[in-house]
Amino acid sequence: MATQTFYFKGKCNWAKLFKPDQKYDYFGMDFYPDDVEAFKATGTQLRPNKNEDGETFFKVKRHPSAMIKGELVNFGGPVVLDAKNNDMTDAVGNGSTVTLKLSIYDSQVGKGTRLESVRVEELVPYEGKDGPPAEAGGEVPDIPF
Repeated sequence: MATQTFYFKGKCNWAKLFKPDQKYDYFGMDFYPDDVEAFKATGTQLRPNKNEDGETFFKVKRHPSAMIKGELVNFGGPVVLDAKNNDMTDAVGNGSTVTLKLSIYDSQVGKGTRLESVRVEELVPYEGKDGPPAEAGGEVPDIPF
């Protein structure tokens, strides 16, 4: 099978789209597709998970690089667009509505899935544990060290 491309709309949590997750070294998010059965029907090997409310989500990822047939291939991060298809650099907060572009491809261990791009349809601004990020020129909080 050649690489196939799929598009899915849904909500996201824990989006790491501009800088890879430090612990696991991948870009990605927890994705709650509007149509779970259509997502499963792609043949992806991603396993469905349930959150504390019983909602189904999938951990979609994109590794920055991979060894393919003995050669290191650099993928970089996913393309991130706003609802008008303009490049976007805003952090994506939990509960944002997104449309994903996924590639499903053959690999040595079955069907592989790669996050290609994300269009943010409705942005929920990201708020860290201390609230929203400080505006430029705003007050800087005390640093604990």
